[in-house]
Amino acid sequence: MFKRLATVMAVAALTGGGVATGAVSADAAPVHNTATSAASSAAALSGGSICYQAHVQKYGWQSIVCDGDVAGTTGQSLRLEALEIGVSGTGTVCAQAHVQKLGWQDVECTSGGSDIVIGTTGQSLAIQAVYLWRADGISANAHLHGTGWQGWKTGSDITVGTTGESRPMEAIEITVP
Repeated sequence: MFKRLATVMAVAALTGGGVATGAVSADAAPVHNTATSAASSAAALSGGSICYQAHVQKYGWQSIVCDGDVAGTTGQSLRLEALEIGVSGTGTVCAQAHVQKLGWQDVECTSGGSDIVIGTTGQSLAIQAVYLWRADGISANAHLHGTGWQGWKTGSDITVGTTGESRPMEAIEITVP
């Protein structure tokens, strides 16, 4: 486990709240590590949580964030290429990415204990839209290249981002009620 992530998760566990790290700055090192997953981060938080980690152009995997925090970058024109999602105490969550040149990928689902990954790595392709499903509802907000934040969408099945506009997503925020 990376020391920085361990510190963030320890603070979150002590305060009983979400991780308030926000978007990772340009000088932050990627922290993707299969031993420290979004699922284990979600489990460390009290109550039902959703944690996620963005793979961003030029930077690779960023730090894990949870419960509405920003994953990705804003103001840097860098595409979101993949998203790893883990849940704890939320029931089943499903996700699907619409990827540049590839279209919609297969739907991936998790109910905790393991992460799902949508999008691609090593192919320099942008996620353009994300579909999310949860029976009890889910909320998300996407930051799009040239547009900015779309605004929060909430429902049992939602789509953020765009298709057919060649507009890459740059960041995302996700919460569960």
